[in-house]
Amino acid sequence: MLVLNVIGLWNSTLLVMVIAPGEDERTLPVALLNLYGTMQYSSDWGGMFAGIAILVYPMVVLYLWCGRRIVDGMTAGIGK
Repeated sequence: MLVLNVIGLWNSTLLVMVIAPGEDERTLPVALLNLYGTMQYSSDWGGMFAGIAILVYPMVVLYLWCGRRIVDGMTAGIGK
């Protein structure tokens, strides 16, 4: 449950865009959205892919580290 909440908070882009007034207080998903907005008429797809990899990597590592506990917790009440 904790991992799913962390993933949800990690991806709360709209909330951060409304609450955080400065550029230095924004999170990685908002920075990636701003990068996408600035490269609208250019083709820096390597930079965009690097940003996506940096954004997704911590969640993949967290899931691989706690994956079995997530599945066990979600299926704990099935066998009754």
